[in-house]
Amino acid sequence: MGKRCRSVSPFVAGLLMACGGSGGGSSGSGSGSEALAALAIADAKALFIAGSSGQSDSSLAAAADAGESATEPAKLYKLTDDDRVLEVTRTCVDRDGRTFPCTASLTAQAVRDAGPDYATISFAAESGAIETVLARKSDGAAFLMTAFGFPGGPERCGNTSYLLGSTPVQTDATQDIYFAQQPWQGGYPGEGVVRLDVHDPGNITGAVITPETDEVCAFLVNGEGDVWYNFNSDSSPFGERFRFEAGPYAYPPQYSPWVGADNAFYALKPAGTSAGSSYDVQVYRLVPTAPSISEEPRGVVSIGGPPWGPQAGGASDFRLLGSEMLRSGDKVVLFTGQYAFDVQDPDHPTAHDISCIAGDARGSGAAFSGLAIWYLKFHETGGTGLGQFSLATDTCVELVDPAMYDVQSFVVGSDDVARFTATRMSDGRKVLAKVDSQGMITVLDEGSLFEDVSLVRIR
Repeated sequence: MGKRCRSVSPFVAGLLMACGGSGGGSSGSGSGSEALAALAIADAKALFIAGSSGQSDSSLAAAADAGESATEPAKLYKLTDDDRVLEVTRTCVDRDGRTFPCTASLTAQAVRDAGPDYATISFAAESGAIETVLARKSDGAAFLMTAFGFPGGPERCGNTSYLLGSTPVQTDATQDIYFAQQPWQGGYPGEGVVRLDVHDPGNITGAVITPETDEVCAFLVNGEGDVWYNFNSDSSPFGERFRFEAGPYAYPPQYSPWVGADNAFYALKPAGTSAGSSYDVQVYRLVPTAPSISEEPRGVVSIGGPPWGPQAGGASDFRLLGSEMLRSGDKVVLFTGQYAFDVQDPDHPTAHDISCIAGDARGSGAAFSGLAIWYLKFHETGGTGLGQFSLATDTCVELVDPAMYDVQSFVVGSDDVARFTATRMSDGRKVLAKVDSQGMITVLDEGSLFEDVSLVRIR
């Protein structure tokens, strides 16, 4: 078992040596006289990787096990605030503190948003070592976090997790950072939830806060630092635990929780009343007080029928099947099989009938601008378009026709404009474009993309 540092320090050669290796042995340093200091992401609204390494966590693990990098070098790009596409440049520092453009060859592997202040980027060096950098959004300052591996992806639980809004990296109210480790056989041990204290950028510390026997695949953290997680272990192929911030554990209720705008846990379940075509559901605030979790009933909303799938049980075993929690700032929407629930104000939830969205579009990675739900629209004749559901009018419109652009990925901002990657059907070129709510499409880049890429919004 390799040495495991308990601190995550600035990405400079002297501190890299404290983590069990020489400057020349680290992919971040490149050589004994060069260490990564910053990434030029201060003006980025989204990041993406162009190159065959893609965004696959399994490819990272396989590459690390084999001692080699993914098939071809991949570069990190940014979509700037003014919609330009630029390669993210790296600034290095030598042992005397002088800064200069980095010369070492690194392959970008994965990008994760890490809350309001940071993003994580995983790199592979020519030696095959995988290292993850914590990059500060305001100025791009880079900090090495390899002592705890790199964040795993949401695909680790497959379709078995009912935790709504679980993302690879999350923060609590104090902006401590949490992530579930992506392990590899020959690398750092453990598959638990890591908590990083980033309040002192010069001395970022961290610890694994879940049991070593629990292979965590999805989790949620509230403002207090309580963690609700799914895991696998030798005794439980798919288990669920609740870790109170102070340390004790409990078995949580069988709900589909989400974290609300106030950073508290919530759940939606039957209100116990129905009449004719009306069906009442109620929002509950879940209050963790060790060693138990109490429930506070909040607002009720009436809908035309149950919003959940056939796996829903009684009041003590209630799951939302195939649902997502979408968030834009403080606005929160639950995207379920038949309805979209606006739960920003848990005392006054509202429901929107989303039957105009094709069934195969749900669960495909929808996004929320605060005004509308954007979603991929799959066509039986082939291709993928981009649709928008308006919360103001409860209507759907397809804004990107797959006959023109076959959409691969997209992100949306509070401006209600979607930026998307696609294959342009007229010439087969990979493009990055944007579309507004009136359907006006503008191509932003058609030269940097040579394959399907995934956009990661960081602002």
